Amino acid sequence: MRTGRTIAVRARRRSRGSELVEFALMLPGLAMLLLVVSQVAGAVATYQILCNAAREGARLAVVPGEYGRTADVQNTVAGYAAVNGIALAAGAVTVNQNEIVNPGGGACGVGNVCIQASRVAVAYTYVMGGLLGASMQLGAAAEMRNLY
Repeated sequence: MRTGRTIAVRARRRSRGSELVEFALMLPGLAMLLLVVSQVAGAVATYQILCNAAREGARLAVVPGEYGRTADVQNTVAGYAAVNGIALAAGAVTVNQNEIVNPGGGACGVGNVCIQASRVAVAYTYVMGGLLGASMQLGAAAEMRNLY
């Protein structure tokens, strides 16, 4: 006569290696998921650096005495990015110190006063490493009201 304990012991012996086989089958999927998550995290960190660099450039662009000095603004943005490990090309930073912001929509006039602002935009191609080998375009822009 077989007891419940004997049947359980036999069942465990038969399925002894199944956990190992299941783990071996799932391991490539888990590794790929980990790779994708790490690459997305790197892209988000790079985007945050670009946003901060654009904001630093916009802050400099609106300071009195900096009107027309777009090279200074571009160098500030590129310098901020370089300190944080991102090499920006010279044409990657665009500066417009004559941006017209229309907060109310419609035509600018007495009832709808438009604001003159400076806009700094940064474009960057983020290359994903590892097995993905893809790249994505990242861009950031900051706009601040002119103080001059």
